[in-house]
Amino acid sequence: MEEEGRIDAVVTTWRNFERSEFYPHFKYVNLMGSTYLVSVTYMNQKFYKSLPEKYRALIMTASVETARIERAKTIQLNEQSKRVELGRGAESVHLSEEARRGFAKALQPAYEGALKDLLGQDFIERVRRAPDGPAHPEVSIVRDFAAR
Repeated sequence: MEEEGRIDAVVTTWRNFERSEFYPHFKYVNLMGSTYLVSVTYMNQKFYKSLPEKYRALIMTASVETARIERAKTIQLNEQSKRVELGRGAESVHLSEEARRGFAKALQPAYEGALKDLLGQDFIERVRRAPDGPAHPEVSIVRDFAAR
């Protein structure tokens, strides 16, 4: 990293921390308590509405199943990267409740502006209420689905 010292902080995953080779330039990984949103299916609304109901249902079902598999795999890859980076000397830190509230307050303009306009308040609230997935998903979930 030629420009060491130019970044104060970055929000990333363990996997991206490892792949970006941040360590030893950055030693601390702040665990935000975030939830992964790794899979989004995009489709032109006019096209989607032109499809027969059985195809729309199939797209919805496949999107949900694919998102669950992708999320489980992402969690698994992040856990692997976490073990690697902790083994190299990176340190995992957590935000205090006070710091977390300050971080949320600092992000409030993004939620009230661009994110709300882009995603809609209903979607943002559904993400906030969504329970987190398992910390250590089983690889067999991915293999079982691929065997179908």
